[in-house]
Amino acid sequence: MAQKERQDIIKKLEGLRGSRIITLVTGDRAVAPTAIADDCLRPLYDHLLSVAKDGNPKKIDLILYTRGGFVETPWKIVTKIRQFCQEFTVIIPYRAHSAGTMIAIGADTISMSPMSELGPIDPFLQIRPEGGKPVPFLIPDLGVEDVAAYISFLKERAGITDQAALTNNIKALAEHITPTLLGRVERIYSHIRVVARKLLALCKPPLAEATITTIIEALTEKMYAHGHGISIDEARSIGLRVEDMPKDVEKAVWNLYLDYENSLYLNANPDPYSYFPNDAANVYEEKGA
Repeated sequence: MAQKERQDIIKKLEGLRGSRIITLVTGDRAVAPTAIADDCLRPLYDHLLSVAKDGNPKKIDLILYTRGGFVETPWKIVTKIRQFCQEFTVIIPYRAHSAGTMIAIGADTISMSPMSELGPIDPFLQIRPEGGKPVPFLIPDLGVEDVAAYISFLKERAGITDQAALTNNIKALAEHITPTLLGRVERIYSHIRVVARKLLALCKPPLAEATITTIIEALTEKMYAHGHGISIDEARSIGLRVEDMPKDVEKAVWNLYLDYENSLYLNANPDPYSYFPNDAANVYEEKGA
């Protein structure tokens, strides 16, 4: 599909929605992943200036596809968009995981279809060992909630109540995770909850404080698997303000997503070894690119 045809779909959606639309799509290919990060802020600002050239629109819709990204960026995206409109909706054609979910909860409304997915917002630390040697017993993508889950396991599953025994087990953890890294875990643990609360507090009309607390607990610690897909019904059940896409909107949004999927090879083979099957293969050329 040519750019002109994509723009036609977006214009059609703007007519159906009575809004101005911006799209944000990141890739998830095994050999060329992209993520929500600060490098999107400059082009986003250009788009916002464009849609507001004749005055700020009443409504802005963000069509979002992403598998996640940096936890610092969603707040910046949401607050920038909100400075240019009175109403803000995130439209999810398929996946808006992790940092994408954080963007979505900062909207007044999340528009979802049966294919849409949100995800938990429990962050991971990327561990890059010095000298390239992996640290024994330490996985390279340490979930912040994994550390808290270890303590819960000791108390609730293993049934350890003796303070000395708990201290020894926590000491064993500290032998594999440095105090500095444990400090970072605690800071990110707190940061994600503070930012989630600030994002949810932007919703109009305001959400009840108890609802905000329930949403944060569900998204940070009660899904248990970072890859869990949160459907429209589950999103609604935890208190998120979700709307069903009307069928005509759903069809146009899906057609737009399929074009991005095709253009960005989002459906490409996820196995990196298929691109570089042996040590001698260090170049991969995309056929037809």
